[in-house]
Amino acid sequence: MLFDLILGKQRFLSRPRRFGKSLFLTTLAAIFRGQADLFAGLKIANLGYEFKKYPVLHLDMSLGSSSQDNLLKSLRGTLEMIGKAEGKKEFDSDIPGLMLKELVEALIAKYHENVVMLIDEYDYPVSHYI
Repeated sequence: MLFDLILGKQRFLSRPRRFGKSLFLTTLAAIFRGQADLFAGLKIANLGYEFKKYPVLHLDMSLGSSSQDNLLKSLRGTLEMIGKAEGKKEFDSDIPGLMLKELVEALIAKYHENVVMLIDEYDYPVSHYI
């Protein structure tokens, strides 16, 4: 299943609470960051996967989510932190959705690769504020 998942285009993975989704996303992030050494001796290493490096955006929607305002601040801060680490000093907007769009475009331009976006706890804001 993992091998089929990483060879696909876009996926939405939903599982019950306490089902290992966060650990699974961390595993996917390591695969897409090309960290082949972490998978030595495991099935994926023997299937011929080349562990090509991609820019990875791994967002956790539950961080700083004590209120809707804190969620927006947390998202802005996370995107700014990733942007700075990747050499993007400023954003044209402070709206998280537009910042994300800018960041993805900047990463594609920098690495000439598709961006892997992993979103953990995607349902947290919905279940707490809407």
